[in-house]
Amino acid sequence: MAGETRRSTEMVQCMVKVTCCGKAGGELYMRGVSLVMEDMEGGEVSGKEGVGILMKAMEFGERKKVSEVGEMEERYERFLGLIRERREMKFKRQKVRDGVSTIVAFVVCVWFCYLADL
Repeated sequence: MAGETRRSTEMVQCMVKVTCCGKAGGELYMRGVSLVMEDMEGGEVSGKEGVGILMKAMEFGERKKVSEVGEMEERYERFLGLIRERREMKFKRQKVRDGVSTIVAFVVCVWFCYLADL
């Protein structure tokens, strides 16, 4: 099923965008509603994967009502902190991988030079 490649504890940010129109002093009409989902890396989630995540969230997700603006800002700051931590961990892993690759390339080069001298 869609979304199984991701961990079930991964967070996504969901935004509902409502487009309205109307005339000054007149009634307000809703033209459209769209749901935008963003994963921890900042990429948009759409299609089957987005629907799968939305279905799991509706079925098993924890529901929290946000009553105050401060609480909403605090939750968003926490989300941004998680994104920042995730990027830092990704950068550290990449740095270690680059270091190991450099060492292996150096050892292989020295080994080939040694074999060429024989």
